Amino acid sequence: MGFWGRFGRICKRPKHVLYALTLYAVIGGAGCSSKSSKGDKEELEEIRSWIAITELNVYQWIRESTPDQYTRKVLQKAQENLKKTAKKSAARRTPTLAVFDTVDAQISSLQRAVQRHKPAEAKDELRHLAAQRDHVENALASKP
Repeated sequence: MGFWGRFGRICKRPKHVLYALTLYAVIGGAGCSSKSSKGDKEELEEIRSWIAITELNVYQWIRESTPDQYTRKVLQKAQENLKKTAKKSAARRTPTLAVFDTVDAQISSLQRAVQRHKPAEAKDELRHLAAQRDHVENALASKP
């Protein structure tokens, strides 16, 4: 059983925790995205944060703990915030720009799986997204 499975068992009310985490990320992400200059490390941390929110939300959707509409909105918000950060990254021509495209594509695939109500497809896409999270975490570990 992976991290998210243990997380779901640990929390007595995972749906409420999910809602709180998502709200925190949306509000916190909106405040962080107003900074005029972000370093690579901050950008990678933001990507990692939105990946985690996406993973948690889709995992809960697969377990039928969150409704389709809510899950689609969270995925849409994740993409919107990642695109805002990607635009700033493109303006600075940072090396993290390639990561944005890959994560954006994975979230789009997850949106299609949720829209078609295909939990098995979403699980496969979560594996790909987890690989991206590992890539981001490795990149963060190498930053000073």
